[in-house]
Amino acid sequence: MTLILTEMNQGHYHRPLIPLLFSLIPGIIAGYEYPGHLSWAAGAACIAGAFLIRCLALKKSASFSPLIFFFLIGYLSIQSWAAPRFCEDHVVRFIGLEKKHLLGTVEEVIKRSEKRTSFILENIFIKKEGSEAPFPVVGKVRMSCWGKAPDFFAGDILAMKARIQPVKYFKNPGGFDYQRYLAFQGIWATAYTSEKDLVVKPHETVVSFSDRIRSFRRSLSDFIDRIIGEKKEQTKGILKALVLGDQREISTDLRDAFNRVGVSHILAISGLHIGIVAGGAFWVFVRMLSFFRIFLWHAWTRKGAALLSMLPVLIYGELSGWSPSTQRAVIMVGVFLAALFFEKEHEPFNTLAVAALGILVLDPPALFSISFQLSFASVFWILFGMGRTKHWWKRPPKTDPDPFFLRVPRWILSSFLVSAFAVLGTLPLVMMYFNQISLISLAANIVIVPLMGFIAVPAGLMAVFLYPIHLQTSAFLIKISSFAIEMAIHGVHIFSRVPFGSMKTVTPSFLEVVLFYTAIWALFDLGKRSKTAYELPVAGEKEKGVLLFLNRFIRRMFTSYRSQAALLVVSVLAIADIGYWMQYRLWHKDLRISVIDVGAGNAILVELPKGYNLLIDGGGFPDNEAFDVGASVVAPFLWCNKIVSIDTVALSHPDADHLNGLVYIAQNFSVKELWTNDEREDSHAYRRLLEIVREKGIPMPAYERLKRSYRIHGALIEIWHPPPEYQATKKTGRLQNSNNNSMVIRVRYGDYSFLFPGDIMAKAEKELSDMAGDAIRSTLMVAPHHGSNTSSTADFLDAVKPQYIIVSAGDKGPHPEVFERYRRLGATIFPTHVYGAIRVFADYDSLKIVPTVNRAPSGFRSSGASWNPYESRTENPAYN
Repeated sequence: MTLILTEMNQGHYHRPLIPLLFSLIPGIIAGYEYPGHLSWAAGAACIAGAFLIRCLALKKSASFSPLIFFFLIGYLSIQSWAAPRFCEDHVVRFIGLEKKHLLGTVEEVIKRSEKRTSFILENIFIKKEGSEAPFPVVGKVRMSCWGKAPDFFAGDILAMKARIQPVKYFKNPGGFDYQRYLAFQGIWATAYTSEKDLVVKPHETVVSFSDRIRSFRRSLSDFIDRIIGEKKEQTKGILKALVLGDQREISTDLRDAFNRVGVSHILAISGLHIGIVAGGAFWVFVRMLSFFRIFLWHAWTRKGAALLSMLPVLIYGELSGWSPSTQRAVIMVGVFLAALFFEKEHEPFNTLAVAALGILVLDPPALFSISFQLSFASVFWILFGMGRTKHWWKRPPKTDPDPFFLRVPRWILSSFLVSAFAVLGTLPLVMMYFNQISLISLAANIVIVPLMGFIAVPAGLMAVFLYPIHLQTSAFLIKISSFAIEMAIHGVHIFSRVPFGSMKTVTPSFLEVVLFYTAIWALFDLGKRSKTAYELPVAGEKEKGVLLFLNRFIRRMFTSYRSQAALLVVSVLAIADIGYWMQYRLWHKDLRISVIDVGAGNAILVELPKGYNLLIDGGGFPDNEAFDVGASVVAPFLWCNKIVSIDTVALSHPDADHLNGLVYIAQNFSVKELWTNDEREDSHAYRRLLEIVREKGIPMPAYERLKRSYRIHGALIEIWHPPPEYQATKKTGRLQNSNNNSMVIRVRYGDYSFLFPGDIMAKAEKELSDMAGDAIRSTLMVAPHHGSNTSSTADFLDAVKPQYIIVSAGDKGPHPEVFERYRRLGATIFPTHVYGAIRVFADYDSLKIVPTVNRAPSGFRSSGASWNPYESRTENPAYN
């Protein structure tokens, strides 16, 4: 590696590690997106490596071979996650419908509550029914225990009875890939158990270094609880996040408040924390070593202190859990201390590249981690921005230092610029992953960061290191830290209540992120170039040859005008991008329907020509606090399609799997009108939806006042059921079931029609088919009541005669009897749990159906005549 860097530094590159990093990253991305070409990539890597070694041995220029070699190394390094090959005793081989006896060790407790405890199980033994002894398997499982689980911690051994299942996730364009998220942690299966089926096993304690660290973390966590008290849950949660890296006790509301204000970065252990540990340790060790003459004689006090300071840094990294930001900070501090030890100049960008290379070589999936991307983006743009503006805040070289009254403004300005560049550098990533920007983040950072960074964090870290030595001093420091945290929390709440302090945003595309960063770089570069006069090649260069003269002339022209050229390209591409999205969203002439994958529920987006949109239902789980489908599934899908305003939201009926997701949508989108069937539901979600409607003044006409049809931009929206007067007849006992009162909507455009029947059951289907007859016939239908046996009667299917049926029913698929009816009908079936979100594009005379997952599992075909999931469920990956 040293030879490679030396050759690159002397040849083509000023900072040799940066091009190596920018070769490794595309290799990792290519390896994940296009996996499987192992033999070709390995052969090419061997050839590139051999050529590189030959060039280095002969002391010849290796040209671009190091870049090709690192690209191929990146491609190969991600294959274990992108295209895994599971051995016969891997835990995924035991996925099935039957429950199994599991015995394993707790690697990590993810979340603990009264209703559910989530944890990761490793070192697993499985015992099948009828077998005599358990046998070991390879791999980890993400476990969920329903109910109040017994107390257990990392390292404990648990026995339970559970069903091992594949990782379930929502397959929507632009959605969060939960399967990939777990796979990058080495987890390929999940399992569920209950409190009655889980037992904590006594075991002999094997004390390792990791066990001691975990024990110290638990002891310190309990100590913090005792010192701060039970009533200050928010303070305890933030203090544990700051000093232990444990964010599990931070409530969702408080985390959202920090996000709205734009100071959530302070909750993660990063360079500030590691720098305080390293700086404090360095100061202590310098003074300790100065008492020994041998170190003074050999001028080893600073060198020895730099070497010894890595020990507390590494211990604190282990104590805090080695998050990506912690890894980055530890490596950068390590490189800085190494530069002190070897008396070398410290180059910050190369140091940052060393940190990124070190993390990605050891853990390639870290590239796809949000914290990795945010951490390195913020540090890079801080270094870049502060370097380009150092004439604003850095004292010019002079003999005498500035007086105090001049140093304070410079310190304030530099602190402001650091926050500004961190916010600017992470802005597109925050928009991409969180769809939110804070308009008051700079002001909030000026107030909150000093409280947390200069009082809470130093006091908390000193308390951690003094905890084993002197409890009283540690407790006093915890109280100081908690006081600063309480003040910061109070400030966050004040800032979060500022009107229009934050706003939701659409999801930027990869191209838009690249254009943003290119524009920022070009603007900074333009400012720098404008301060230097353009120099023409000197006349004497002509005597050295025309080619040399032209080479120097072109290089200087490029140096002078590269910023202007970059801004011109960015402007052209930005205009083209805006035009594309205007056409896609507002000027299109086709009808688009998206059946979003929300599991067992319905959420359907209908986009009419010229941008009018209709959202029918929003999906939902029974408890929005456990998982909010609106926030985590439906809203990201809309933002990814550049939708922030919804013309009409239609709630077919107020069941949780149709209603609960709409609460978040109504709160965070501009909804112009809400249609309901006037059914009431005694639930928190329904009451909250009505509160939002009143607060935002969303029109919600009575059902009987809704027109039966609306013609909008050439499309016809029809309401077929229930009858306008159904509320009066409902009291007589007819159709008392709320499912039967679902609003049935059909959309017609050109030669095609699309039916959305909600959860109507047999009675409502009969009434509708008797009333409408062949008039209800539709090209495509979303399966009523998610393919349940209570619906999809033969008479109703005969009246509708759909050619295509989309089933939104979670991982169960339609009922066997219903599936048989669909098969006899000859309809093509698209289950969302197999194909993900289904998108339909209809012109007047053409129809195209585009599933998110283009390839179904082996043995699966969408034609009802050829696919039967009930013949062998255990062999079908869709059910295993």
